[in-house]
Amino acid sequence: METMPDFAGLYRIPDGELPLRDIRYLALVRVDLIALYRRWGRPDVVLDSLAEWLCFAFALPGGGVFAFQREAYNPPTPGFLLVRIRCSSPPMRRSGWSKRWTSRRRS
Repeated sequence: METMPDFAGLYRIPDGELPLRDIRYLALVRVDLIALYRRWGRPDVVLDSLAEWLCFAFALPGGGVFAFQREAYNPPTPGFLLVRIRCSSPPMRRSGWSKRWTSRRRS
């Protein structure tokens, strides 16, 4: 029997700590950028060969990692892509990490 994840202990992690090899796109979630910004601070900004992406990455206390991503300038639909990221050990919670932290990274 599979247990349900503990969303009560959800915490934000920097996008720079995510492994980019095992990503699964799960769903389009209709959540507003301003709502995420008010709750979690500024999004991380990721650059790749396709576009510039806004990203809110999270970890669960039990070991799950996921993110909300959307194209920064010309999103084709409202909302964010819900992405599951498989990693052997999730990034640790950092007490000194500010939710206002942003990064620019090329993948």
